[in-house]
Amino acid sequence: MLSRSITRTSTSDYLLTGLVYCGKCGAKMRYQKWNKDGACKLICYSTHKSNHKAKSYLVKDENCPSKGFWATDIENAVVAQLFQMSFLADEAATKTNSFVDPVAAYEQELKSLKQSVKIWTRLIEKYERQGLSTESFEEDIANALCRQQEIERFLKDADAQRRLDKKINKAKSLLRNLKSTWQHFTQEEKQAVLRELIKTIKIYTEGEDTIVDVDLKLNSYLVSKKQ
Repeated sequence: MLSRSITRTSTSDYLLTGLVYCGKCGAKMRYQKWNKDGACKLICYSTHKSNHKAKSYLVKDENCPSKGFWATDIENAVVAQLFQMSFLADEAATKTNSFVDPVAAYEQELKSLKQSVKIWTRLIEKYERQGLSTESFEEDIANALCRQQEIERFLKDADAQRRLDKKINKAKSLLRNLKSTWQHFTQEEKQAVLRELIKTIKIYTEGEDTIVDVDLKLNSYLVSKKQ
C-alpha cells in the first residue's frame, strides 16, 4: 500500500491538526470538543479570550469574526477536494529516453578533470624543483578548475531537480490513487498522507457559504488546468 512509505509525524488523533488556519485573520485553528457526544469544532485561536494574554503569539486579531466550523464537515470537504483532482489521474505513458544521460556524462568529465589537475599539480612540483617554467600547467589547471566549477553547479542543480521530481511523482501517485485507497488507511496513515500533500487549509465564510481553501505543498507543479 502507498501508505507504508509515508512518514508518520502527527501526535494528535485529529485528522487536520496543524494544517488549518483561519481565513479571516490568519491564525491557526484547533479542534475543540463541542458537545457531550464528543463532536468537535475547529476554532480560531484568536477567538479564545484566554489566549489574548497567555498565548498572545497565537492571536492575529482579537476581534476575529470566525465562529468556528464543525470539524467533520471540514474534514469531509478537504478529502472530497483531493478526490476531485482527477486531472492528475491520466498519467502519461512513461517512455525510456534513448539519449545519453547528461548527468552521467558530466560526472565522468568531472572525474577526469580532477585526475588531470592532480597530474598537472605533480608536474608543477617536479618542474619547479628543476627550475623549469610551469606556466602552461598553471593555465591548464586554471581552465580545469573553472570547468570543474561549472560542472559542479550543473550537478547541484540536477540533483535539486531530481529531488523535486521525486516529490512531485510521489504526490501525483498519492493523489491519483487516493480515492481507491483512502478507506483502507488507518487514521494515522490518513494524517500522514494529508501532511505529505497539504501545505495549509484556510477556512472562512462568504455570506452563507463556508469556503475551504486547500493549498497543496507542490501546488505550482501539480495543478494545471482541470480537465
